[in-house]
Amino acid sequence: MKDRERFSPGQTRAARALLNWTVEQLAEAARIEAEAVELYEQEQAALALSELIVLGAALNKGGVIALAEGWAGEGVRRRDCRGGTVTRSLWADL
Repeated sequence: MKDRERFSPGQTRAARALLNWTVEQLAEAARIEAEAVELYEQEQAALALSELIVLGAALNKGGVIALAEGWAGEGVRRRDCRGGTVTRSLWADL
């Protein structure tokens, strides 16, 4: 699984906010239980690897990628306007 496809609980909440999705909408897009998403976002339960993969794929398909933790911390962003993806932070080399 690539870094931009691996969403932490906080990144999942932020990605949903960027997409203006509810927990239920994300769960439907990922085809997993809404309660599993909610518990994961609240850091009360872990997701199985298969669930993490489909969750990341759903958020990527929605147009959001995860940014790996660097000196500025982890984050999320929309794909660039050319339709590609940004695979690293602009600040990665600082």
